[in-house]
Amino acid sequence: MLLNLSILKDRLQALHILQAQTDPMQKRTLKFPRHYQGETTFDPSVLYVAVSENLPLNPDLPEHLCLICLGFPPAAYVSAKECEFVCIRTDNDITQVFQLVLEIFYEFESLNETFKDMIIARQSYETFGKLCYRIFQTPVSAFGTFEKVLFIEYDKEKENDAIRYAGCLGDYLDDEERCILYADKDWVNTLSVHGPAFMHSTMYSTNILYYNLFRQDHYIGRIMIEDSCREFQDGDYMLLEWIGDYLRMLLEQNQEFHFEASQGLENLIQRLLSDIKVQENQGEPALSAIGWKKNDEYICTAISQLPSASLDSTLNNAAFFLSDLLEDNYIFIQNHIIYQILNLTRSPLSLPEVQRRLRIFQNNNALQIGYSTIFCNFYELHNYLLQATLMVNYAVQTHSGKPLEYEKNILPMMLWRIRDHYDSSVFVSHSLRQLFDYDAQNHSELVMTLKSYLANHHSLSKTMEELYIARSSCSYRIRRIEEITGLSLEDPDVSLYLQLLLKLLG
Repeated sequence: MLLNLSILKDRLQALHILQAQTDPMQKRTLKFPRHYQGETTFDPSVLYVAVSENLPLNPDLPEHLCLICLGFPPAAYVSAKECEFVCIRTDNDITQVFQLVLEIFYEFESLNETFKDMIIARQSYETFGKLCYRIFQTPVSAFGTFEKVLFIEYDKEKENDAIRYAGCLGDYLDDEERCILYADKDWVNTLSVHGPAFMHSTMYSTNILYYNLFRQDHYIGRIMIEDSCREFQDGDYMLLEWIGDYLRMLLEQNQEFHFEASQGLENLIQRLLSDIKVQENQGEPALSAIGWKKNDEYICTAISQLPSASLDSTLNNAAFFLSDLLEDNYIFIQNHIIYQILNLTRSPLSLPEVQRRLRIFQNNNALQIGYSTIFCNFYELHNYLLQATLMVNYAVQTHSGKPLEYEKNILPMMLWRIRDHYDSSVFVSHSLRQLFDYDAQNHSELVMTLKSYLANHHSLSKTMEELYIARSSCSYRIRRIEEITGLSLEDPDVSLYLQLLLKLLG
């Protein structure tokens, strides 16, 4: 979550603000706060908390600087357009001020994660509204052209409009219509406004801040807050835009997914999917166009529906959410599987955070997820998409209930593939069949001993501890296994065969 200084200033009123110079429309730029420690250069992504007398009189200011200072800053800061500041009384303790600012940052980081988790989990509009009310402490409305309300202009010259308007008297029409008609053209014109804006509602007699939501150039809805409980604050403009971005994702959940990519990138990926070799000079321009490089770190995910789920619509919804919630990715749908290529080098999300979001997403949708190992050559994409495909197919068949990593599930997946094509008993050799028969006839436990011995890497000590038998008994059993089967357990090939077969047989 990136904050601007206006949002922070609104929450520092109790500190007795002496002077402030902030820009409520400044995009969110602040990543974390820092005590000013006499730095000669300033980082524009940092909010500096300083005692004004410690600030240099003639600073080398960056393109943008944000300060919270005890006392008034030097004249150079006040006159600089690139500097935003909030001055508070000097009787405040600098450590307590910094702690309060830090708590505000933590609060918004937590809210940001809550919004993301809420959208991944497909929470309702009601949940969204409660969270918005907690942030603004005043009524919040959210609606879209296809979910809630469609605004259309009232034209008194059109007979049908006049009849319909007279019937609804400015209120909602019936559910089939889902419309409100307005004679006020100024209101209708607000539907084309991009960015946070202010208006006075003649219908409700209240002041309103609103933020229109667009997909490309198409209006899809609006979020707005009213000043009925408190007056508007400077930071509300950017807060509205931040929350509006998440509302857009909720409103679009029923829209068909289309990933917007350059033709060059799509052609490159299609060639790699066909396992066609690509020269570096052929693929590099397509990757560079989206800021990727061949040797970045990548990982592939594959997402499939459970057999009981309805096709396509669920996949489209899932693809849409993932394209926004997992940054720096490319998504496409093929053979009823969503494939996603994640650039871990360029993404602000760590791999554990990606995995956490995938787990939440899977828990709230009828989906199974598998992903490949990390790889560092984009032109080897075919192999890693195949890994992800194998994992998701294995997850579907076994109803795993969690995303499956290729690296941690290679052996179970290989065994599943063998079982899927063959009856496991076909791989039992004559010598091993003799051991099974011996156990059955003599009620012995040689097969169980063999499993333990192989699992413990041929360690007699660990085997006897696991089976609770004496060392002499353990040695005798191993010797009898070799006598009955005629196999040497010290032969690496024999040991590997026996381990795999016993796992196959369960």
